[in-house]
Amino acid sequence: RLTIPLAVVVAITATWLPHFARGPLWDQVVGREYRSCRKNWWANLLYINNYYEEKNMCLPHSWYLAADIQLFLYSLLLLSIIWKNRRIASKVFAASLIMGVLVPGILAYIHDIHIVLRAYPENLQTRLVNLPEWSYFMVPGHTSIGGYTIGLIGGYLYYKNRNKKLFAKTVTTENQVDINKTKYFTQYQHILWFVVVFSFPLTVILLGLLLHDDNYTPSSLETAVYVGLSRNLYAFGMCLMIFGFTQNIGCRVGQRHRNDTGFAILRKIFVLRVLGTFHNNTYTKWPYQIDDLYIGP
Repeated sequence: RLTIPLAVVVAITATWLPHFARGPLWDQVVGREYRSCRKNWWANLLYINNYYEEKNMCLPHSWYLAADIQLFLYSLLLLSIIWKNRRIASKVFAASLIMGVLVPGILAYIHDIHIVLRAYPENLQTRLVNLPEWSYFMVPGHTSIGGYTIGLIGGYLYYKNRNKKLFAKTVTTENQVDINKTKYFTQYQHILWFVVVFSFPLTVILLGLLLHDDNYTPSSLETAVYVGLSRNLYAFGMCLMIFGFTQNIGCRVGQRHRNDTGFAILRKIFVLRVLGTFHNNTYTKWPYQIDDLYIGP
């Protein structure tokens, strides 16, 4: 599904792109782009362009496609092991998560580089590819193993508990469960849930601000700890929020839609808002179309 569109974009970049415009800076802007595609186009189609001559990568932004394919194959390996012996699922996930934290941290400590990729104007002219942060942390698939593993853990937990409501209390009437009297989180518990969820990504951001202070130079150990934990803490917060949506925490619907997930709610709101905008040329009328839906307790 990805290869054919990718091949078309690579072909256009390597052939037609330099002829789309003219100007004194045109070759400086696109010259390296199409020359790299003429040389290393095959690496993109094999999804190894984030490892092979990454400084001369064709379509530098396509590193994500390569990393995603590599991590997908990695996930198949993990899941095949778990499928054969589900009792070791926690050990397999734990080992993968530990590796996902240690690998980027160790690389940051060994190479003694900065905590994040700095996009200065002079670096943007070379598409960031000359920065060590680009080669060691941004594009390789192995530096994203931790976040990918957290996503796998969230999906695995959802699969195991897809027919359960872990955070809901049901009312029993005469030894029978009354579905219509299921008790969900209160409004304050929903707020507390969001506070806990967003504390993880906000911690990453706020610590990054402190470490970016011009008057403070982080040590190699501090850099290694931050690099090893930052992506994973952010991913954990997002995964926790999504899993909560599947359990009607933080975002749930009324009685007619109690089986919908949070993403279904967001999708409905988005579609109705867009349709309402085109139909009425205003946002003022769209809530009346979803009067049976509410967010909260």
